[in-house]
Amino acid sequence: MRIVRCGLLFLVISFPTTARSAESTLDLPSSGVPAVKLPPFEAASRDDVAADWKTLDGMWERRQTIPNGTQIRFEKTIRDHAETLRVYGPDGSLLREQTADLKITHQDKLRVLQWSNATVTEGAGVGEKIADGTSVITFKDGKWVSVVGLARDEPWTVYVEVWTKVPESKQ
Repeated sequence: MRIVRCGLLFLVISFPTTARSAESTLDLPSSGVPAVKLPPFEAASRDDVAADWKTLDGMWERRQTIPNGTQIRFEKTIRDHAETLRVYGPDGSLLREQTADLKITHQDKLRVLQWSNATVTEGAGVGEKIADGTSVITFKDGKWVSVVGLARDEPWTVYVEVWTKVPESKQ
């Protein structure tokens, strides 16, 4: 088991001792908020990197309601070890697009996705460079769960994204 602390956040990652996968918990102890259950972080071997790329290839989306109640949609397309992220407003208009190079490694039985050379290509901030970063990822039932902000040198706090694979017929 590994416990990672970032400010008031704790990420507890258990590794399976059998073929069953481990459950992971993101706990916010000081806020009184109960633990949030994440999908299992299954043990990953170095041989699985090609399979991870095959799983990631394609289009993913997630929706988020921001504090003012507005819902925005994120769409991520991954091809050839690169991603294009598009952010759409509530009316469907493109607010921002950015691109980045991707790399997958397996460290301590975890899948680690790293991005680099990220640049805003459309919308607010065109030409802006975005800090390199990492996330711990897992896949389950057409979902891609990404825990971002665990590295000490990253400029953001820990957050969790849950992406849903867009069926090929809708891409």
